[in-house]
Amino acid sequence: MIRRHRILVIGRNGQLAQALEAAEWPSLTSLHFAGRDEIDLFHPLRLRQQLSALGPEIIINTAGYARIDLAAQEPEAAFALNAMAVETLATAAAMLDIPLLHHSSAHVFSGDRSGAYVESDQADPVSIYGQSMQSGEAAIRRARGRYLILRTSRLFGLHGDNFLKSILALGRKAEHLGFTANGYACPTPTEALAAIVPHIAIAMIEERRFPLILHYAGDMPASWYEIASEIFALAGRYMPVPELAPIEVPAGGSTASGSPAKGCNLALDSSQAHRLGLPRVDWRAALPALIETLCQSDALSEAAAAEPALPLAAVHAA
Repeated sequence: MIRRHRILVIGRNGQLAQALEAAEWPSLTSLHFAGRDEIDLFHPLRLRQQLSALGPEIIINTAGYARIDLAAQEPEAAFALNAMAVETLATAAAMLDIPLLHHSSAHVFSGDRSGAYVESDQADPVSIYGQSMQSGEAAIRRARGRYLILRTSRLFGLHGDNFLKSILALGRKAEHLGFTANGYACPTPTEALAAIVPHIAIAMIEERRFPLILHYAGDMPASWYEIASEIFALAGRYMPVPELAPIEVPAGGSTASGSPAKGCNLALDSSQAHRLGLPRVDWRAALPALIETLCQSDALSEAAAAEPALPLAAVHAA
């Protein structure tokens, strides 16, 4: 008899959760998306009771504090969501013997190296956001349950707040924009990440061998200036685009907005994921359809009214 897999996704409104809801899952999959009204990540006993009642075979955690720049101003909120809540969840999952697939970030690294980071590299974050994410990872390891930490970089897509929407919204408001030209990361289409999660989740349920930490991000690292240049080259079909200028930030310096220059080389090496059969991701190829859809929707007006969903390396020029 073939049984139906019961999968719990924590985090209902974020861009990854929305992409997971739209992703293709095996036919015999029961997905349940839970928000704060249903899952209490700050009360251990209550959480264990809630998880026992739901009875998932795996927990996918997409919840967390995602405002990279604001974390320095709101460290309590960042650590509460990215560390304390994760510790409570990991402990409950371990006690109930439920595997945990946790979404993490390239910001757990310092960004001081020239090459891409592999899974075995030491996590040594310099930002408050990165420190909160690294604390969450450490809590998962301490819980000694079954887990996989899935690190990615610079998610963008149709759903939720992300840098693609923010850059396009900034372009509608300014004739000149500057973006940092030194410092690299690997943009990752949210839909591409969401497409591999079902395969990993089922493998973990079936107790197939998988690494404890896995990097999965777009190929071809790029700076914010290169990313913005790609975006506006395509967006010019649908809207007036600003003149762009590269901003070189000296070592130990900061951008005009005050964002630290240290920690800006955050490329992830996804070779291990590719060896496991997971596809490569061409982030540039994902841009045309996304930009067309976004430019013809109300999403950019909403993004313009919100806090920018990218580090404040983008600055308005007079």
